[in-house]
Amino acid sequence: MINKLREKLLNASIHNGDVLIRETIEAIHSTMECDMCTLWSINHNNTISNREKSSFNSASLIVRCLKEGIKYSTYQREDYAHPLPGSFIEKVLTLTVTKNASYYDCPINDDMCEYHKSISTLKDMGLLYLISIPIWKDERNNTLAFVKLAYKKNPNFDSSVISVIANDINKAVASALTRYQLYQQQQILNDLMQSYKQGKNSLKDIFYPVIHTIFRKYFDYEGASVFIWDSFDNRFNLLSTTGLLPYYGDIFYEIGEGLTGKAAEEKVEKIYDDIVFLEEEKIPPHIHKYREKTQKRGETMLVVPILRTSKSEEVLGIIRFTNKINKQSIRGKEHQLDYFNDNDIELIRNAFHYFALNIEYFQAEDERKGFISKMSHEFKAPASAIRTTAERALRKFRMNDTHFMRLIFEHYMQSIIDYADLQIMQATSNLFLTKLRNKNYKFKISTYSIFDIIKESINIIRPIARDHNARFDNIQIAASFPKILVSVDKEAFIMVFYNLLTNAIKYQSDNFDVLFSAEDTPEGLIIFVSDWGIGISEADTSKLFHLGVRSENARKMNAEGYGVGLHVVKLIIDAFGGEIRVSHPQKPTTFEIKLPRKLYI
Repeated sequence: MINKLREKLLNASIHNGDVLIRETIEAIHSTMECDMCTLWSINHNNTISNREKSSFNSASLIVRCLKEGIKYSTYQREDYAHPLPGSFIEKVLTLTVTKNASYYDCPINDDMCEYHKSISTLKDMGLLYLISIPIWKDERNNTLAFVKLAYKKNPNFDSSVISVIANDINKAVASALTRYQLYQQQQILNDLMQSYKQGKNSLKDIFYPVIHTIFRKYFDYEGASVFIWDSFDNRFNLLSTTGLLPYYGDIFYEIGEGLTGKAAEEKVEKIYDDIVFLEEEKIPPHIHKYREKTQKRGETMLVVPILRTSKSEEVLGIIRFTNKINKQSIRGKEHQLDYFNDNDIELIRNAFHYFALNIEYFQAEDERKGFISKMSHEFKAPASAIRTTAERALRKFRMNDTHFMRLIFEHYMQSIIDYADLQIMQATSNLFLTKLRNKNYKFKISTYSIFDIIKESINIIRPIARDHNARFDNIQIAASFPKILVSVDKEAFIMVFYNLLTNAIKYQSDNFDVLFSAEDTPEGLIIFVSDWGIGISEADTSKLFHLGVRSENARKMNAEGYGVGLHVVKLIIDAFGGEIRVSHPQKPTTFEIKLPRKLYI
């Protein structure tokens, strides 16, 4: 029997993929002449659950082989997947470790079998004897799986023979499982690349086949969704889904919000085996803000954050699967829910680079298009104003309106100059971002008064104040502002105050006021720019100067902006050895700029 088993196991090993697993179990089934042979995976996962903590979390059926003429009698969930704590498999594993045994055999009426999750099914089928073989890895430091041989009567095998057979089965199944996992990892990349070759024009095109078709070949599930990070709104927006329950408004998760946002916040994969319990206990709040459409109530869930390849602390998106289905149960009368495990995580993690690179590419492309669109709009507004003003002046001139020529001509010309200056500054400010990222860029340093630079910045934003109905006279420089000369780039520092002022104007509240003040200290000059606008939330202050980031209050106002201005401001201040921060986020919102004394003349 031993030689026959070894020969069949060797023949099975020439196969690949899931055929390898089934052929291996078929070899065991036919050689051992058992009435039923099953292979169960041992799922290791760290979960939040109402069940007691255990290093072995759950067991899932991989393959079931039946002797010809025997039919499986029931299709309960426990026949396909069940929690491991308190089960027959856990008890056997504990015994075999303690006794240093390679197998365990017992009659069905043995006290041990009371822990069998489908004991009634075994009895209904007339299966009265079991031989159970743990599949170990790394000399019992890790349990991969569990093989059960079921008989209608005691096969009366010699214990020494069964011990050798159990060792052979252990090695063959462990090898088959490892090879199968490697095969899956390689195959899923092949499937992803093949899907990509068919032509993908957007991120949605990339992820649609992933959640609808590709991953289902490796572990089946009832629902899946993909959420992509939106730096503009500081949240994860829904990109693609197999279907959600009725919802209203935008679909998104904040960082740390519910089970999905928690995985993004901690940057680790999360397996939840008992969502029902978590929702009933409300742990944590907003458990499942949006639910996938599933036949059964959402019970099991796997949430995996997709990390940037070059910056692992940055989460680009989230991919989520709900209600895993045991593939063996698909052949039965009813689909049975299963438990997600580390192998599922490993499959997704293996595709991380593919996902991350595509997200980065399409996001960069969207930002480029959005940036161009935004710039076109900003250039168009002052250009239209210049045209309107010039046409009005030309019309008056052609009418030979001498009264106009004497009283208003200078005003019209000054308005044209103001709008032209504004357009130049808008173009310079946005294009300056590219200059500052060039390590070889050199500032044009000369001696200037910060006071005079602020005054010139105020004059430039005059058209913006007028367009937003902001009283220009409400922009004040404190009388005590020190007239200190510094060595800086005038254009760069005009840009600093221009961006702070335009933000104050765009995000004004009922009463518009801006005050520039400063203090000469032993460390250097501290400039305070205060405005009585809508304010900034405390949560936004730490990320306000990041590229593409806008405050929550700004988004609620739906005000114009692309999250570039404050990022450019910080790059300029940093380049001159200074610091900038929001020293007071609420009214008045105060930006504090520190310039070192080394810049003094």
